[in-house]
Amino acid sequence: MKFIFILLTLTTLLFSNTAKPTSNDTKLLIELIKSETKATRDLMTSYQKSTDKRFDDVNKRFDDMNKRFDTLVYLLVGGFTLVMGYLLKERTVIKNEVKKELEPELIKKADKNTLNKVIAIIEDMAKRDKEVEELLNKHHIKLA
Repeated sequence: MKFIFILLTLTTLLFSNTAKPTSNDTKLLIELIKSETKATRDLMTSYQKSTDKRFDDVNKRFDDMNKRFDTLVYLLVGGFTLVMGYLLKERTVIKNEVKKELEPELIKKADKNTLNKVIAIIEDMAKRDKEVEELLNKHHIKLA
């Protein structure tokens, strides 16, 4: 508001024909302009500081959100790794248990006597049937 008053006074003094400005008037006017300029500068500085503070607050909020997001990602990756490790361990344990339970039965079923009988049957078939003999030769199996 003072600035408008200063401008009006200055234009009145410069363009009026009746009164010529004195040196005191000029000095007073210059002092008013300087004080108004300083007040404007101070006001701009305070606006700049408040704007900077608001931006700093917003940046802090974004940083906090980034930290929370990073924590969430770490938890998800850790949880996924934990579940996958557990599943792989269980797979191995189940595989070993099945192997322990089935191995004795497989050995019983495929004992040597049975295998010898199967070999004898294949040898007889190979003597009688040329196709079986060719098949065994094709797979490089030689029977006694």
